[in-house]
Amino acid sequence: MKTREKNVFLMLILTIFTLGIYYIYWIFDTSEHMEDESRLPATEVFFGIITLGIYFVYWHYKTAKKVYHFAQSKGYKGISDQSMICLLCSLIPSGGWIISMGLIQTNINTLHFLESRKNQQK
Repeated sequence: MKTREKNVFLMLILTIFTLGIYYIYWIFDTSEHMEDESRLPATEVFFGIITLGIYFVYWHYKTAKKVYHFAQSKGYKGISDQSMICLLCSLIPSGGWIISMGLIQTNINTLHFLESRKNQQK
């Protein structure tokens, strides 16, 4: 998993101003950095669009779980498993997925910070 820091506030603003197009890009980009050989990032987006967003609910759960497992494998105990919270937020109509998006990206940003600090100490 490659971590890349992104400004969460800017992501939310871009998602709102582009009427969700940035959200689709964010899913593609995040899926690409997950290094999951089982699915291509375009497949994730395709399934989400074909199922009218229902697959994205599962995607939020799955991605939050992957971030948590990656953090645990690296020994970072400060990142909690937020997969159920992301799943429940994704189910909230009219924008709950934005909260889930922010939670996932915040955890990725934290991992990026911890990884870069670890690399600087070497």
